[in-house]
Amino acid sequence: MRAVASSWRRLSGGKAVRDADRRTLLACSGGADSSALVLALAHQPASIVVAHVVHDMRSPAESEACLSAARRLAESFGLTIASAQIAPKADGGNYEAAARIHRYGALERLAAEQGCRFIATAHHAEDQLETILLRLLRGAGPAGFAGIRARRKLPSGVVVVRPMLRVLREQARALCCECGWAWSEDVTNADTNRRRSALRANVLPNLLAIDPQAPRKAADAARLALLTSDFLHRAAQTLAHAAATNEPGIFGRDQLRAADRIVLLTWLRGLDPNAPLRTLESIALAIRSNSGEAREWAVGKCSISMSRAQVRVTTVH
Repeated sequence: MRAVASSWRRLSGGKAVRDADRRTLLACSGGADSSALVLALAHQPASIVVAHVVHDMRSPAESEACLSAARRLAESFGLTIASAQIAPKADGGNYEAAARIHRYGALERLAAEQGCRFIATAHHAEDQLETILLRLLRGAGPAGFAGIRARRKLPSGVVVVRPMLRVLREQARALCCECGWAWSEDVTNADTNRRRSALRANVLPNLLAIDPQAPRKAADAARLALLTSDFLHRAAQTLAHAAATNEPGIFGRDQLRAADRIVLLTWLRGLDPNAPLRTLESIALAIRSNSGEAREWAVGKCSISMSRAQVRVTTVH
């Protein structure tokens, strides 16, 4: 509890901010992890609001049970409880991605209504490990391996903080048990048709059997990857500025050619984060070559054309 509270304070401004000025919306599903987050911070009632988002993945009875669990927990400590409903199914496509967008949108709205500058979620060390493994399967680079960020500003200016990223799942459950709190189980977590759930059920137990400290080591690796990613992002911005010409979207090829290969790749990936690495490497190789042959590539919504002296980037509408 002390570790979570200390992390919350550090992520929400540190010693320069009074607890009264770090009013935080705690996202609580009613499950063990988010219940542990509430339990760890419940001693700050003036600074805490509990929030529950009801989505359309579960049955009405299951949704009501989770909402009731979150409400009982908040009320047992005299905490304010706020809730919202979302319906991401109507978006079609990838339900998990749509649900994430809708959920954070709802949390932003609740934070504004409750006068909260921060939103805290209960992502923990195993969540971080799962995220890194999923991004490994996707072929991510340093930014992907940075995993779940401990602090992230949303478009509204509200800051999302994750004070439990070094807490193990079993520690969260142990805290609930020690406090005599019976959490609500989300049955959707057992649906192994979802990639994360399949990884959690079939891969993590074996990985933890090999090394029980794997989640914490993944958290450390994510912090190093974040430093690397931020450094490369700054270097890519510097490169783009140095190579820019007086014409928008046209860059000097000599400046791009002189850049380190990973910095050039980072700049290219910024044009389309989903572009295959093989495509970006092919473009980087051509830019760095001494060939004067004119070339052209389509990368996401961008068209990249290269001449002997210049590289032109245009947006395709």
